[in-house]
Parts: sequence; C-alpha cells; structure tokens
Amino acid sequence: MADLYNSIDEIMEQARKAVGHRVSEFNVNNRPLSKNNKGVIGQVVEEGVFHYPINSNHEADFANLGVELKVTGLKKNKNKLTMKERLVLNIINYMDEATVDFEHSSFWLKNRLILLIFYLYEYERNDFDFRFLEAFLHEFAPKDLEIIKKDWEFIHNKITSGLAHTLSEADTLYLGAAPKGAGHGGDLREQPFSNIKAKQRAYSLKASYMNTVVDTLFNKEKLEAIFNYEELAIKTFEELVEERLRPYYGKSENELFSMFGVNENAKSKFNILVGKMLGIKGVINKTEEFKKAGIELKTVRVEEDGHIEQHMSFPYFKYEEIVNEEWETAEINEKLSSTKFMFVVFKRKAGIFYFNKIKFWNMPFEDIEKYVKPIFEETVRVIRKGDIVKYDTGSKYLTNFPGSSVNGVCHVRPHDQKSVRNMTKGLPLPTPDKVTGLTQYTKYCFWLDRDYIIEVIT
Repeated sequence: MADLYNSIDEIMEQARKAVGHRVSEFNVNNRPLSKNNKGVIGQVVEEGVFHYPINSNHEADFANLGVELKVTGLKKNKNKLTMKERLVLNIINYMDEATVDFEHSSFWLKNRLILLIFYLYEYERNDFDFRFLEAFLHEFAPKDLEIIKKDWEFIHNKITSGLAHTLSEADTLYLGAAPKGAGHGGDLREQPFSNIKAKQRAYSLKASYMNTVVDTLFNKEKLEAIFNYEELAIKTFEELVEERLRPYYGKSENELFSMFGVNENAKSKFNILVGKMLGIKGVINKTEEFKKAGIELKTVRVEEDGHIEQHMSFPYFKYEEIVNEEWETAEINEKLSSTKFMFVVFKRKAGIFYFNKIKFWNMPFEDIEKYVKPIFEETVRVIRKGDIVKYDTGSKYLTNFPGSSVNGVCHVRPHDQKSVRNMTKGLPLPTPDKVTGLTQYTKYCFWLDRDYIIEVIT
C-alpha cells in the first residue's frame, strides 16, 4: 500500500473524491451491512476510495508518509455537527507498551498524523446511504500534544505499576484508554507486573476533544484558552489550575462574587466565578482546555457539621431506550467512565460559605462496576417488567427503583422532585406499569449519594 501514494497531497486529493458522495458508491466488493462489523464503512473507504486491501497492520495505514486513516461519523444536534462517538485508535498491548517511551509508543508511531474522513450519521438511513462530508488531515497542536504526552504517561505508569486493570477513560484529559471489545469478560488481556488480567482497551481521542476539532472545522467556533504552551510544558493541567485558584482559598463566597463582579443570581454563577479566578472572560466550560477534556464543574457546599445537602444527579434516562442498553455501552457507564469532574468546594463557617479547595476526580473503574452496574441492571429489570410502582399512597408513588439505602454510592430517584406526579411531563414506558396501568412515567435519573461525594472530597 505504501507505494500507491508518494505524498500527502496525493492522499488528500484521493480522499476528497469521496466528499459529497454516499458510502454505497465505493462499495466495490459488495460488502454486506453487518451490525457485528462496526468498521465496515472504513473497510469500504480503504477498498473503494484508496484501492488497497483491508489489513490490521501495527504501523500507520500510509506508513511511508506516517499517515493513519480514520473514518468516523458525525450527527446533527440542533443544526450543529457533533461526534457520534469517541475516535478509537489502536489497541493497547500492555506487554509491549510497558517497554517503550512516548516517542516509541504504538500511539505516537501510528497516530501522529491522522487523515479524518467524516460522514453524516443519520439514524433513519442504513450505513451505506450515509454521505461523506469532509476529509481533513489532523496534526496535534503543540499545546494539545503536551497534555496528550502527560495522558500517555499516566496510562503508561498504570501499566508499569501492574494496574492496567484499573484503567479508566476518565483518568486522563484528551487521550483516553477506552474499552474495546464485546465485554462480558471476554476481552481480557495479560499485563506485565500483575497476574490480574485487564480489560482490553484502545487509545482513543475523547469525544469532547474531537468535538472541538469538529467545531473548528465545521462550526468555525473559537475557544478561549486558559494556559499557554510554556506553562503546559512544565506542569500538568491540574497543577496549573490549582496554582491559579489557591490564592482565593479562604475567601467567602460573597467576597469572591463582589471581587469579580459576578451576579449572585446568575444561573451559571460558579462557572463564571471560577473562570474569572482563572483569568478568563467567559464561562469555564467554554474554554479550550475544559471543553476538550470534557471536564464538568460541580459545586459542593459542605455544612458546618461536615455533611452536604444534595446528592449528585445525572441526565434523566428514557425508559424506552435504557431497556435496550447493555451495560458495556450503557449511557451511565460511558458517562462515568469517560468524565472527569472538578469539585469546587465551599465550607460553611459561622453561617458563611468560604472557598475551601478544588478537587479533580473521576469515578474509579472498580466503584463503577461494584456499585453503579447493579443499580443499572436492577433499574432496567424494573422497567422491563412493568414493576416501577410498589404502591400509591395517594400523595406519592413509592417505587421499586433502587434507593439510596441499597449501597450508599448510587441510586435512582426523580430527576425533578416538583414534577414527581405530573405525568404530562412523563416519558413513554416500554411496558405499562402493573400497579397503576400508567403508560408513561415521571423522569428519573441516576444519582451519586451525597455521603459518597463527601468521602471523595475529604
């Protein structure tokens, strides 16, 4: 294949021949649609656009030019294009990766230059009717590369410490170690320095990172940066954030709002406040680094006796969709496995809340499997069987959803307590409820227990 193209310009010229056309036009070998072969569109591109046989080489696809080919889907979300999913790169061979440095890692040797061919994913169409949108050569910006190097080093350190089985995509910022395979324990690999087999994982560029690439390419969005290259070359992103916010520790909430001219009644007041403390003009979740890493800011207000009032909620689930989810690809599993949170902690003293500290955190893989998975599985069982309502008290429904007393980490409860009996705002059920006969029900979601969160931050 290497001798087919002699320059990157030749590769790009060939790639652009696909833009505006449908996948089916390049299916030269009449490949059948297959739900079990998620890479079939990539195979069609390899054979029909670039005219080389599919392969599983360890080197880049266009090895003579150091270019890797990736075909990936975009979806329309409110007239804006976003990634359908993370960009999965190459499988991590734990045994081999433990023996190399970044410059000789499988990630860098294979993916330093990536030819991205985007297609528009449309749910109502079959895969071969999707249309190619753009071909784009992606090279990592120097700032991004500094963060990616530190991400790789984190993954590498876990491997060399015999902890590959504890890896989570949320451990890192831009470059993730994403699960790869069918799951159910069937994709375990040996790791060095431990007898415990680790789940098969692949290097991946997080969906949040790739969405900024898409925003730049298609949506012409510009993001405000917090740090420069020189800063990121010396310290980690987390260290730099901590360094900038530390001078404000111990100041009261009202003092900070006044100091930075933040409206205390603003809906996103803490996002605005943290942004001001970090030296930016806009809200924190619209900055380059936070958006690329998909970091979610959560404010935690600790009372004088050490407890917090609120559990931590996640987006509500749709009953008709969650019953068709498998745990390995379940929305709540992917959310917790890929998201890093930044807790901004305020502690009350003499009736006043003071800025105490920040903490970057992602839920450990072991906790997700031990505590969240059984809650998910019981929730799905209850919905499928039509066993949501235990009985009606007249003022409220008592449900069979797993509550906060089950494991002290995760539970299911209404997304909005005010609309708990307002079924006009409910969602359709796949099976009518046996007790009430209801065919739709109030929005519910997964929550992390407040006692678990206080343990995390203390």
